[in-house]
Amino acid sequence: MSALGRGICVHCRREADLTWDHVPPRAIFPGVAPSHLIEVPACFACNNGSSADDEEFRLMLSTRIHTDEHQVGRRALETALRGLARPQRRKRLHEILRNRKPSNLVSPSGVYIASGYAIPVDLPRLRMVVSRITTGLFWAETRRPLGTDYVTQETLLDYMLDVDEPNAMQALMSFASCPLKSVGNGAFRYRFGRDPNDADRTHWWMSFYDDAVAFIALTVDRAQYKAASEAAAIEQRPATPGGSS
Repeated sequence: MSALGRGICVHCRREADLTWDHVPPRAIFPGVAPSHLIEVPACFACNNGSSADDEEFRLMLSTRIHTDEHQVGRRALETALRGLARPQRRKRLHEILRNRKPSNLVSPSGVYIASGYAIPVDLPRLRMVVSRITTGLFWAETRRPLGTDYVTQETLLDYMLDVDEPNAMQALMSFASCPLKSVGNGAFRYRFGRDPNDADRTHWWMSFYDDAVAFIALTVDRAQYKAASEAAAIEQRPATPGGSS
């Protein structure tokens, strides 16, 4: 990790002493040479303060079904399991064993394949890592940090398909004309597009280990995002009973 002098961190977008940070995190690419990964300028706090999140991100990715079909994903799973055997990770191992739930693996057509266990996913923590990946990729593609008036939105594609499949499919179709880019021997692939009228408004498709796990991410205006979130919260509130006395 070499020093770069002072500049703007691509993640927190504050001025600081900078070092090179890998996006996606280097932890998910065991056996891949660092020279084959993407590096972006980040402050020490953003670069080093996320190590535990990166380790958890690797665990969540590598334990997904089909991850081990990719050679890098298989190595990531082996590394993650060895990590759980460390004394300082024993508490996390016990949490996984305590909270795992029986689950049946079925094909897209609903045919039973096998039985196993599902590990609960910490979506907020995953989104934090994907947010860092998004701001890092934004810099890698534009050679400038995302504007300070913009924030990221991240969604696990499987969750998006379960909740709103029509909109999820429409979102996926929007990436059809975007060039496919590959990192780390194909362990990570992404496509992105941008708003022709707003250079900071972008959308991203990210896939890990041959589509074993995928995310959709957006960069949006902070004020518009806040207004939309408040409107959605109001819509979800239960109706208050009323009537004349």
